[in-house]
Order: sequence, then structure tokens, then C-alpha cells
Amino acid sequence: MSIRDVVSRCALAIGLFLGGDLSASAAPAITLLPLVGPPKTKLVISGTGFDPTQLIDIYFDTTDFCLAASDASGAFSCTINVPSSAQPQNHWITAAERVNGLAAQKAFTVRTDWPQFHGRDAKHTGYNKFENTLTPSNVADLDILWRKPIGVPGTQSTPVISGGIAYVGEHRWLTYAVCGKYLRSVLRRETLCVQRGDGCPRAGLSGHRGCRVLD
Repeated sequence: MSIRDVVSRCALAIGLFLGGDLSASAAPAITLLPLVGPPKTKLVISGTGFDPTQLIDIYFDTTDFCLAASDASGAFSCTINVPSSAQPQNHWITAAERVNGLAAQKAFTVRTDWPQFHGRDAKHTGYNKFENTLTPSNVADLDILWRKPIGVPGTQSTPVISGGIAYVGEHRWLTYAVCGKYLRSVLRRETLCVQRGDGCPRAGLSGHRGCRVLD
């Protein structure tokens, strides 16, 4: 028997004598794929670090959507569909063991992009099959939340929405990116750069000299 084997067996014996567990168990954690999507998105929840062979409930906010069983390593996987009624905001996905109380959470963001002129389809119908907030009975109650001037001559286009940013084209071949209180312009027919700085994606020009921000 080698010295390494002797040391390993001694360490194991001491650990068992003291009632300890020499294997460092990882804290329970879950991953979501994807992290963002519209209502009805197929959402895959995977977990690790849970107790072996345990029943685990998967919640979307406070609704139990799935019952999974962890394997011998404490891992599990479960697929659900995001509720069609889920509103555009962060929703908490929770995995909780039924017996021992181990749990982990991660946020899923419900967001529906509006990726092209007047809609989500090539026919530009303006129809959003994921709409679950506006109805004929409440659309008259809409009000203006914010305004952003884009100067003369203005625009006759509708915006597109991608990644939480509104892009608006105007008649001088400029495209504006609107994010919160920020308004930045990018030239048309150029590649859009997105940079992380002040918490808001920054629109700029991508060319042979790199990306420059247009504030």
C-alpha cells in the first residue's frame, strides 16, 4: 500500500469518527435556458447541488408547475412553458425539495420583442400573438409615459423593440436608440454596437476603427 493510500484511508477514518463529511457539498443552484422570452416560451430548468434522489417542486412565481426527481448526484432537469398570462417583468423560478427544504431561485424576464416594421411577421400585420395586457376594453386608458424629440423632419415609421431598447428611424437616414432617459443615434446601414456602461446598452457605430458611441 502506498503512502498516499494510507493517508487517504486515515483521513476517511477520522472523518467518519467525527461524524463529518469530507466531500464539500455545493450549494443548490438552478440555471434557466433561456433567461428572457415572451409568454409561452419553452423554459428548461436545470439544477445541481440538491440532495440525491429527492422530489423537487418547480415553481413559476408561486405556482407549482413541475415535479422533478434529483439523481444520485443531486442534479435534475425539468421543462415548462411560461404561462400565457405572464406579464412583462421579472418572474422568479424556484426549485424546492419537498423533504429537506433545500431551494434555489433565478429570475426569468418575460419580454416580447417587436423586431421589425409594424410587427413580428413578414406581412407587417402589427399582430402580437403574445399580447396579454392590452384588450379592447382597456386600450382607451393608455397614456403617454415619456417623450423623446428626434428633431426635424421627424418620422412616419413605427419603432422596433429589441432587448428592451426602442429603435426609431427618421427621414435623415438616422436611427435612434431609446433606452430609459437616454437617446442615442446610429447611422443607418452601419452595424450597431451594444456596450455596457451606465446600465443602459449604448448604441454606436461599428466600422474599421472599432465602435464609437454617439452621445
